[in-house]
Amino acid sequence: MSIPFGITYLGAVLLKNNHAVRLFDVYPDDNIYKIIEELENSFTPDLIGFSVMTTNFFKAQRLASALKGKFPNAKYCAGGIHPTVRPEETIERMNLDFVIIGEGENVLTKVCDAIENKQDLYGIKGVAFKEGDKFYINKELDIVEDLDTLPFPARELLPVSRYLVPPGYIRSHFLNRVMSIYTSRGCPARCTFCNSSSIFHRSVRRRSVANVIEEIKYLVNRYNIDGIYFHDETFTVRPEWVKNICRELKPLGLRWGCQTRVNLVNDELLKIMKDAGCLQIDFGIESVSERMLKSIKKSQTLEQIRNAIESTRRRGIKSFASFMIGLPGETEEDLIENVNFLKKTKPDFTYFNLFTPFPGTEAAEVAIKEGKLSEGYFLRDYDMLIETKPLVNLSSVPTETVIRYHRKLRNMVLFKNYMGVMTRKNMRVIFEAIFNFIISPSILFKSIAELVKTRNVEKFIFLIFSNYQCRQTKQLVS
Repeated sequence: MSIPFGITYLGAVLLKNNHAVRLFDVYPDDNIYKIIEELENSFTPDLIGFSVMTTNFFKAQRLASALKGKFPNAKYCAGGIHPTVRPEETIERMNLDFVIIGEGENVLTKVCDAIENKQDLYGIKGVAFKEGDKFYINKELDIVEDLDTLPFPARELLPVSRYLVPPGYIRSHFLNRVMSIYTSRGCPARCTFCNSSSIFHRSVRRRSVANVIEEIKYLVNRYNIDGIYFHDETFTVRPEWVKNICRELKPLGLRWGCQTRVNLVNDELLKIMKDAGCLQIDFGIESVSERMLKSIKKSQTLEQIRNAIESTRRRGIKSFASFMIGLPGETEEDLIENVNFLKKTKPDFTYFNLFTPFPGTEAAEVAIKEGKLSEGYFLRDYDMLIETKPLVNLSSVPTETVIRYHRKLRNMVLFKNYMGVMTRKNMRVIFEAIFNFIISPSILFKSIAELVKTRNVEKFIFLIFSNYQCRQTKQLVS
């Protein structure tokens, strides 16, 4: 579980500008009405905002409706990827006063000042609202050019202990207190399935090494962390910067992981990263079919994929490879290429996502133009997203074939995925997770029923650790 960076950065900026702030990160098993009661007893908000992704849109909609009954005089807004790419729909369906398009730090500060001074929102970049029957949408983004000017995320406004429960983000090594951090915004890639550039742009803005190290030292001193996960989309996009931060990280003795692209690593850089404490690198592979890689504009080759995984292993760093199954136009021959690749070149951990065309992506726009998706598709409840069946099939094979290969590929890597974590150091957490699962009969029987129905062993194992984390979190927070 990772600290939500969107709201914690916004909270920090608002605190810096002398606004009173409360943050809530609503988990699936959280009692929404208890949260509302807590807010009602401690705070009278003038503005209530929601961080909205397509996958949590319906939850946000229900929460907004519940809050309006308690705080009718507050103004309501939303930010995040869904409001950014579909502002009118978000305003209309969530009954909001306005939404923020793109990065929120500069925009929300100006909006709060305008509300405080009883001014309108016209002329503020990155704001959309409805006046009468007309929408006013200013899509000109107000990005933070110098990331060093941002305060560190206001993690202290959330129960931090719930995010510091093993196993953490670094799968190869169960650390006790792993904290996530961003060192950059933006990704230069043009992958057709990704919509992050709608918020962060493609040009990469990077924090200074000194600024990042200052935050890491703060996290060590305040929260006693023993690991870092760098959440940047392409951590190694600037090799010299990586070499410089590795030089500063090494004396701290922290272990860490990151994510990047296969064409942005080499032997020299990997050696430096390993020496500085890097345990794991996550690579977005998606497919090893050259045809599919070109189709989704991944800008990487099969040779680069193979070299990256082999070089990472050679340097003693674990590799995590994520694939997408059911890509637009994918054939059975493409899927077989994935199978054959994994028989020969074996990442330490492999995960398979079912392709989902999200709003704001090139893949979704093309599918709409070709008549394969209707606008109504985006209005469905993404909360029903499940791991065993695609929400929509845009591949060139029947849905049953997508499901069959998804299951086959998962089963191929299952043993290697989990044997990789069966180390003596990790056994305590593993045994505790299994024990906690056994003494939770309702969750146990429900999970077994799901396993029998879907034959998804990986999800069953995930539920074991998820239950463990939830129980540990409740003990720490209570």
